[in-house]
Amino acid sequence: MSNIMYSPKNPPIGFYVYTYLRSDNTPYYIGKGKNGRAWYKGKGEVHPPRDISKIIIVEHQLSEIGSLAIERQLIRWYGRKDIKTGILRNKTDGGDGSTGIIPWNKGVTGVVKASAATKEKMSKKRKGIAKSDETKHRMSAHQLGKSKSDEHKQKISDTLKAKPKLQCIHCAGLFDTRNYSRWHGEKCKYIYGN
Repeated sequence: MSNIMYSPKNPPIGFYVYTYLRSDNTPYYIGKGKNGRAWYKGKGEVHPPRDISKIIIVEHQLSEIGSLAIERQLIRWYGRKDIKTGILRNKTDGGDGSTGIIPWNKGVTGVVKASAATKEKMSKKRKGIAKSDETKHRMSAHQLGKSKSDEHKQKISDTLKAKPKLQCIHCAGLFDTRNYSRWHGEKCKYIYGN
């Protein structure tokens, strides 16, 4: 075992095998990873202990095949709770799952970015979900006081210019579809003579 205290901002180099310890220092999960994988888990996965000193890097600077072999060996040694062979909460015998994929908004170096296909899936899943007033308020408050760089402003401008425009039959203005449906067409102020 390594005596170095690793963290999400100082992960081991290369592939590694890690374990999560209970308060009595017995392992409850064995995993393999790269970058900050040991410190971040996704939905439905076993979560790391709150006390990061209970996240132990068992072996590091491994090849991917080496990390898979050690992970399988340790899971076999300690056994799995779900099949009543031991104490681990692992759901498989090891050697599968994602390696090194961690959330891309955590600021960890060496982060794996989401692919365009993944981003598209995430976007489709979120469409149509209404945000509560509280969530909208928090998002608005978060943006207050943030200044955008000239490059960022230019990107926003270019994106808006590239969107298709609709012409309002009442005021003859050109608007993107969002503004048109909100303020023009049958909702245009010129219908009412204002």
